[in-house]
Parts: sequence; structure tokens; C-alpha cells
Amino acid sequence: MIFKKCSLSFQARIRASISWVLQKAYGNNIPSDFTDPFYETDTGSWLIKPILVNALSSSEVYCNACSNIFPETVLQRHGHSAILHILSRKSIYVTDSDDVAVTETVLQKTAPFHVKGHLALINGLMMAYAAETASVENVVQAVRRVTTFNASSELPSTVEDSIVFWINKICSASQFAVGNQVIQGETRREPYPVIENLSEDIGDGCSLACLITFYCPKYLKFTDICMKENVGIADSLYNLRLVRTFCEKHLPSKCFHFTYEDLLYSTNKMRENIIVLLAELFYWFELNPASCVQRSGNKDADTEGRWCSAVLRFVVAKTPSN
Repeated sequence: MIFKKCSLSFQARIRASISWVLQKAYGNNIPSDFTDPFYETDTGSWLIKPILVNALSSSEVYCNACSNIFPETVLQRHGHSAILHILSRKSIYVTDSDDVAVTETVLQKTAPFHVKGHLALINGLMMAYAAETASVENVVQAVRRVTTFNASSELPSTVEDSIVFWINKICSASQFAVGNQVIQGETRREPYPVIENLSEDIGDGCSLACLITFYCPKYLKFTDICMKENVGIADSLYNLRLVRTFCEKHLPSKCFHFTYEDLLYSTNKMRENIIVLLAELFYWFELNPASCVQRSGNKDADTEGRWCSAVLRFVVAKTPSN
């Protein structure tokens, strides 16, 4: 329950992970006692509120979250063991940072509260959600509507590979759609972001903003993004602010569970949190398009390139005539 002056990255991971699982458990109706789950003492120790400790240790939060994430799954019994069993059936085995298997006994403890065990369980739920949402099959179908690719050499094999594959293909398609732009009388081709290391390359906000402008060009224009070869801290914060504002205003449920600094200085410890953010965006852009997503209304039309065509039409409409 008490975290003694833990590292900022560890605090960020705890905050983002608990925020995510609460969102999955209660949707947009998170109990007021949970909206600000942490507080700091005069001695600098960081505490989690006892009421939330009890909710996590009793498995209430996890059972609610699991029922919402996997509605087809019927919990035969309540408790952490039921959640661990569901995850194991999905080939996700929950171990803590010391590679020790997490058990129900560990998760039920309140004094001391086993934060590593609970983080491991939330990580398991996040990866299970991402694996079903941004599966290789779903991502490949989405990318094929946008562009072509070499299946023998580019086909992703893991959840993280699928996420990176999707982002890079969409960002490339965005750059192709916008093409050469005339800015202040000078023609230039805007560089598009390429993700190589997900945890390190997401922090400048370019790829996230590029995804939004591709699917929702009415709400964020490509030219609004600070896109250049060397993106500085101020530029990165600007892009991340665009992303967070869009998510909060236009997506049906909260998916941005970070501070700007969490992503700007992201480490591999935030890997699962970043993956699940992108899986959420994939869900709202592809699987269950939010009202802000611009899609073709002709279901019988050839879907090849329909997304690029939509963006191109928007760009042409916004280009001033001579």
C-alpha cells in the first residue's frame, strides 16, 4: 500500500495501469473514491488509498474488467484465481518482475499490498485485450484496405509487431495521401514517422497524431502536426497535447492514461501500457469506428485504397485555388 519514493517511471506505470483497469471495470462511471487513487505523505512516501487497495485485493475491479473486456467469457466463480485461469487459457501466464508466478494468495494481501503482483495481473489483462483487438488477422485486414505489402517478409507475428506494422503503414499512407504540400510558396515533402522501437519512438507524438489525422481528418489536419526530421521537446509536447485533446473530446471512452512526460521519457517498463493505448485506438478506428472516423459509405465499392482516397479528397478540398 505504501511506495517509498519509487522511481518516476514506476509511478507512471502504476498510475497508467490502475487508470486503465478502472476504466475497463467501470467505464465512464468510475466511483468518485477511485478517481484520484493516490496521495503523498509529508515524508515523501506515495500511498494508494485503502478503499482501492481493498477493491483490488478482493478482485472486484478485476472481475468487472474481465467481464467487460471478454463479454463472451462467463466467470464460473469470482476471485483472482478465475482471472488467472482465463488468462492462462489465452496463453498468458502472470509472473511478476522477478519472474515469480503470481497467485491468488499474493493478490489478496493488503498488508503489505503486493504491487508487483497486481501490476503483473493488469499487464496480463492489457496484453490479452491487445491480442484479441489488434490481432494479426485484424491488423492485416485493416492494412490491406490501405496499401499493399509483402506477406512473405512483412507479415507480423506478435501483438507488438502487429501494432508497429499498422502504425507504420498508416503513417506511410498518410504521407502518400498528403504528398507534396505548398507551404508559404515552398514545395516540400513532409517526412513521416517510422516506429522501430515502440517504447522509444512513440514519445514525440508524431505517429499518434498521424494516425488520428488519417482516420479523422476533420478533427486533426496533417499540417497541424509538428512533423520534421528532428522533433524537439517542445514540439513533442505540442504533438502529445493534440493527441490527448483528441482522445478526450472525440473518443467514447478514456484511452489516454498518461501524462505527457510518461510518453516523452518513456522506457520499456511502459511497453504494455503503450501497446494497449494503440490497441484501443485500433478498436475505435477500425473495429468499432467512433463517430469521428471518416469512412466510405459505399459498402459495395472496392475497398482497396478507400482510406487514402478519403484523405486525398479532404486535402484537395482544403487546398486554396490559385
